[in-house]
Amino acid sequence: MNTVRLRPHSVLATVFALAAAALAQQEPAPPSPKSPAGPAPVAAKEPRRTPAEAKKFVESLGVELIRVDQARTLDTEWGPLELAAGKARALDRYQVLLAEELQALGKPLLQKLELKKVYVCGGMKLAGVTRGATPHASARAMYYDATWGQWSLLYQRRCVHHELFHYLDERDDGKVYQDPAFAALNAKDFTYGKGGAAAQGDDKASLPTAAVPGFLTPYARAGVEEDKAEVFSFLMIDPGYVAARAAAEPVLQQKVDFVRKLVRDHCPEFGPDAWPKAAPTAEPKADPAPGPAPVAPRAKRR
Repeated sequence: MNTVRLRPHSVLATVFALAAAALAQQEPAPPSPKSPAGPAPVAAKEPRRTPAEAKKFVESLGVELIRVDQARTLDTEWGPLELAAGKARALDRYQVLLAEELQALGKPLLQKLELKKVYVCGGMKLAGVTRGATPHASARAMYYDATWGQWSLLYQRRCVHHELFHYLDERDDGKVYQDPAFAALNAKDFTYGKGGAAAQGDDKASLPTAAVPGFLTPYARAGVEEDKAEVFSFLMIDPGYVAARAAAEPVLQQKVDFVRKLVRDHCPEFGPDAWPKAAPTAEPKADPAPGPAPVAPRAKRR
């Protein structure tokens, strides 16, 4: 009987070939739920509109979309608002994102807010202080820096809703920085910080963490106005994470109910079915984010 001897390298080649064939027949592994720039339990939405289509859609909601391609300065009750010109690519990208998030809110809510203008620029300063976004309820306007937080698409989406909630909060009763009923949901010995403006400089402040039950992010502890806005923004962008946390944290569940009611009272059409839905997600780990502090700053207290 003749015996065929295989050389060692021939045996290895055969093994690798068989392994490669087996792998080719397997289903591809699902993508990781975390982005390199921080937690991403909800996949970012793929843009479906061109920039021109996005602008047209926003304006169909009754909101004028203003691209700042030349620097301009606007007068506000807090001081001059300097808007830097944005690069075309950044403005295009942001207005597509903005259209998607305004669509999620819906025309009835936007009409109740009486929001008339949204400016998208390449940077801004309010009274000399750098801002990432500024709500201006008295002018029926919002201002967004298209480059702010660009390390994370999900963060930028959440920033849209965070700042719009400040706008809604002021339109609701004119009292953004005081809300005794909401503050009373916290432990009796808890005291908020000095507001969002004082929380600048911490590049982890807007990343979710369960380190302190009842608060979605460290930034939420800066002020009652930021706490409410963080709850709203997470409900719009990552409701699964909120659901998982709230199921184990009664205080957070009460805050969720409070914010939902506040929005519904302002716009009855924004009922339970209007909120985004997602399966609960595990607590994401708060990895440091690169670049400038990922905190949506607010206008100074008046």
